[in-house]
Amino acid sequence: MSRYVEIKTDTKYGMSAISSKVISDIAYGVLEDMPSICLCQNAEEIDKKCKVCVIKPIFCRMNDGGATLYLHVHIQKNENASDLCQNIQREISEQIQSMLELKKIDVQIKIDGII
Repeated sequence: MSRYVEIKTDTKYGMSAISSKVISDIAYGVLEDMPSICLCQNAEEIDKKCKVCVIKPIFCRMNDGGATLYLHVHIQKNENASDLCQNIQREISEQIQSMLELKKIDVQIKIDGII
């Protein structure tokens, strides 16, 4: 069962809420649009042409008025891991905040391997 977070609206007509699956799907879309990022089902599918391979699934946990996303990645040898992770975190956070007006988006990245 999906968990939901309320989207604050300024209307008196009711409440809107978004599921954790939708937030994960937005993150997938952001990653698909980023150059040199690959989405993989498992570590065996890693494409060595990618700077970063994100292993599916992306987990999303809802919290008070926001969400925390958990990503597991493999990074290409000789790439700057810190810069790559910060770029991924920024892009995902900005897109979700822009689309849903959620203020508390936390993107946790764990580097599980080197490509």
